[in-house]
Amino acid sequence: MYRLHFENIKRRSKDKYFSISDLHKNRKEIVYNIFEGIYYDEIHKDSMFHMLNDDGYKFPPIKYIDESIDEHYTQIIYLLKELFTDSNEGFTGWKKFTKEQIMKALEHDKYIYIENFSNGQEFVNKFPIEIDRFLKYYCIKED
Repeated sequence: MYRLHFENIKRRSKDKYFSISDLHKNRKEIVYNIFEGIYYDEIHKDSMFHMLNDDGYKFPPIKYIDESIDEHYTQIIYLLKELFTDSNEGFTGWKKFTKEQIMKALEHDKYIYIENFSNGQEFVNKFPIEIDRFLKYYCIKED
């Protein structure tokens, strides 16, 4: 089981890169790219979403998720958000999850990426390795 490591996600949502210490291999790794569609403190004024005030779009501690962004980590967060959303109750909070749950959600929604992203099939093909990286750097593994 895993749970989200919000501090690492938040840091990566703001910084272009940062280093993560890998204690098992006694080395530091510089991690590039950002969570382009994850907003924490405020939604950038240039974004078409900066006027959102509806609590239905907030998933504490995340303020907003822009699922139109074709970036794997944003999409994984979105898949998890959907996993934790009940059709009657709405978003029920961030819970523990498994890699298999993410893979199942991806399998269910992969046609959306294939049909709507310019590099859809390639994007879907890269998901397994990106899920592994996401779990390694942005989640806390629990027994």
